Amino acid sequence: HGLLQGRWWVLVLLMRQDDLTSSPSELADKAGVTKATMTGFIDGLEREGLVSRFMDTNDRRKFLIRLSVAGQQKLDEVMPVYVQCVTQFMNVLGKPERNALIADLATLASRVDLIK
Repeated sequence: HGLLQGRWWVLVLLMRQDDLTSSPSELADKAGVTKATMTGFIDGLEREGLVSRFMDTNDRRKFLIRLSVAGQQKLDEVMPVYVQCVTQFMNVLGKPERNALIADLATLASRVDLIK
């Protein structure tokens, strides 16, 4: 589908926002990458027309990133393939192993605030 993993996650993060919009620094924090890396992802997505940048009306020194219609269409195209791949990957594990993995991931997620 021609979408690099880092850019994919930016689209997914924007999709999860109620208004499909976020600041670059919030996206970087959520993706666990540097602001410079996020800028590179955003630049590429903007060139492809998958996101747009616009001035923050509350602070004209800042800009926000919004998922475009083309970005939503790309997600609609790629998401079923992604879900199918993850499903196939997870099916390698039996039910007890999947349940243990889910419990372990929940434990890690509950302690993610300890990282910073």
